[in-house]
Amino acid sequence: MTQHCGVVAMGLLADTGIVKTVPICELEAYNRLDGFGIFCTIRVVGRAELHEIVQQEPYLKAMCYEITDTIPMNLELPNLMATSIESGIAKIASMEQQLELARQGVVVDVANSTVSDDDDGDDNGRA
Repeated sequence: MTQHCGVVAMGLLADTGIVKTVPICELEAYNRLDGFGIFCTIRVVGRAELHEIVQQEPYLKAMCYEITDTIPMNLELPNLMATSIESGIAKIASMEQQLELARQGVVVDVANSTVSDDDDGDDNGRA
């Protein structure tokens, strides 16, 4: 914990290799338990890109460079896009409900937002 100022990176290994972008984590606390090992509390504080593996035994050690995200000067466009996505998802959810009601034989008047049962028995939704 004192060798690297309590900072580590967590890597993800797969069959095809190692993921190049890693979270930078800070060790907040740890406890040693006899016969088990170490319990530790870590917190992600940033991201880094793996450039070179410099050691593999007894643990993996690599050269990484911190990734700094750029924040757009004007947040209006990202907010507008987020609002648009949110309303699109709400519209899809509403359409799913209308489809389910139609499958159950309930007539839905989308323009006037009214719901009525299909009582004439012809299964076409018209009175």
